[in-house]
Amino acid sequence: MTSIPMLIVRKDKCDACYGDNFCNHVMKGSIVMDIPHKATAMSSKGAYVGQWEGKSIVVKTGAGTDRFMMFDRYSCNTVFQTPDCDVTSSISNISNIDIDIIRNLQVKIHGRPLPFSYCSSNDLLNELVAGYSRYPINRATNFLFTSLVINPEFAFLNFFTKNHNLPFPRNYGSCGRVSIIERNGSPLETFLDNPFKERAEIAFHILKSLKSLINDQDRWSLSYLDLSYENILYNEKSKSILFTESGNLVISQKINYDWTALGLCNENCMSKEAIYKILENQNCASFTYQAAHSMFATVCAQILTDSNDIRKKFGNKLLGETIPKGLLHSSTDDVSKSLQELLSQCVTESLVNGRMNAVKKLMAILKNIINST
Repeated sequence: MTSIPMLIVRKDKCDACYGDNFCNHVMKGSIVMDIPHKATAMSSKGAYVGQWEGKSIVVKTGAGTDRFMMFDRYSCNTVFQTPDCDVTSSISNISNIDIDIIRNLQVKIHGRPLPFSYCSSNDLLNELVAGYSRYPINRATNFLFTSLVINPEFAFLNFFTKNHNLPFPRNYGSCGRVSIIERNGSPLETFLDNPFKERAEIAFHILKSLKSLINDQDRWSLSYLDLSYENILYNEKSKSILFTESGNLVISQKINYDWTALGLCNENCMSKEAIYKILENQNCASFTYQAAHSMFATVCAQILTDSNDIRKKFGNKLLGETIPKGLLHSSTDDVSKSLQELLSQCVTESLVNGRMNAVKKLMAILKNIINST
């Protein structure tokens, strides 16, 4: 492992950056990262496994240099009418915690609004500022604005780390255009050959964590759209789940869920195409319902079940993806039939509210397995 290259840190760009509270650690070289010889799925996203004070971490840039270059040019053009300037002088003139301004700038930088911006409100953005309370308000505004435009993951993790007990990693801090993120667990594939009882416990905690996103917050419902084997970590000691990619998280005003409101919700209701279309139309209440259905169906189809017949019912969302065997493979004979029936109903419901009832019963069976001697 090697120290974080200054070429990606770009502390000189602050306050057009994610923050600078971790620069002391970065500059001392106490944070090290693994730079692969060939691009990997993680490194292609600007994410690198590392170590800090004996802790496993991920060093994240959140975006490629091209996105930052466009951000810098926009800032300079807007303030000084030139594409090249000292962006540290221009950022304070453009940083505005207003969702419409942020959404419009995302279009310029990314070619489209980022998912979170459709159902967010200025009320939420004002709460996100609290995640930067270590800084004076003008600097907090600059750092938050940069993150929301380039990659909102770091703003979300700041907020969750400070205010909430949610299944997302801690954001330890930032230096320039990198952030240091907790990696407290192992990928799910690590546990695929563990005894069935241990895998049942992991499955229970995944479902429990999903329920916490939609039920456990006073004001907000969270929709996590990146569920996959690669994006879930499990910690055996703490028996906790971490969802590792929150850049596409959508945080919307909390609603009182009526799971019968949609009728049957299957592929036409909860495919990514369907829910993104609703999101783009800013029909946030419907999006929140349908995204919740999609989250549970995705976990049941792509992570829990080992039945190809059940997976096929999930439709075209599986095309082109390589999915390992399900966590609940090789279940014991006494629960095998019940698990398959409930997983099938979770993936494709045949009764109104069938999916959520199936999840409830599935969690009860898994809890019994965990508590069995």
